Parts: sequence; structure tokens; C-alpha cells
Amino acid sequence: MIDLKRVREIVNEHVRIAVGEIEEKEPMITFAVRDKLFSAKEAWRVNVRYTPKSKEEGLRWERVALFKIDAETGEVLEFKEGWTWTL
Repeated sequence: MIDLKRVREIVNEHVRIAVGEIEEKEPMITFAVRDKLFSAKEAWRVNVRYTPKSKEEGLRWERVALFKIDAETGEVLEFKEGWTWTL
């Protein structure tokens, strides 16, 4: 099982690849819970917040995204910008 530290590494790498450069050092994790899926597998459900770097001066637009990460393999099962998990 992967731990929260490994989840952070996966999220950082995925955001860097999918979004590009961001204003912050790394995306802020605002929600993280390990949960069972319908298939009895475990997965991490994670919400993040970040601000992509803009080429235009003074333009900043904060974004949110959700992740679903397989708790055994670390594979990103789902990534959606503009969406967040709730309990």
C-alpha cells in the first residue's frame, strides 16, 4: 500500500505533466482519504488546489482538481480539473 507521502509525489508529477508550470512550489492537497472502491480495491481520493503560471502579467486563476489513485500500484485512475471529492 502506498502512503500519503507517495501520493503527494504522484500528484506533483501528474500536475507537472498535465498542467505544466504552476505558481506554487507544489499543488496543495486539500483532501486525502483512502477508501474502498466498488471492486473491493482500495484507492486514494485526493483534492488539490494550484495556480498555473500565466504568460500574461497579473493574470492568476486558481484551479482545483480531483485524483483517484490506486492504493496498491500508485496508478492514477482518474484526474478531473474543476472537480472535487466530497464525503
